[in-house]
Amino acid sequence: MQDDDFVAHARRAADAFGRRPELANVNLVIEQRVTDGDAVVANFHVIIRDEQIQVIDGPSLSADIIISEDRATAEGLRQGSLHAQSAYLTGSLSVSGDMAALLEHGDTLAELLRTSDA
Repeated sequence: MQDDDFVAHARRAADAFGRRPELANVNLVIEQRVTDGDAVVANFHVIIRDEQIQVIDGPSLSADIIISEDRATAEGLRQGSLHAQSAYLTGSLSVSGDMAALLEHGDTLAELLRTSDA
């Protein structure tokens, strides 16, 4: 996967996810960082607000949650050959920030991650 493909895939997934009434009271910013060695090869953030999801290229100035993983992990998650819990438990995915928000909206976020243009 090319570096800009991570952002494009996230945008397609957000578009396919669509507008959701259950997101009406959610105000959440999640930053995603994909690395290759020491280099950050993709950095974007997902804004969940007003029943919809928006993907913005580049880092967020006010992320509630930051998710970081290497390229192989990101590709495995996207393809469905790897689960986020497994990646987290093995240390190939790290999460920082508002863990309460992550737990509160975990089902919605998991559904978004499963949404794919495969």
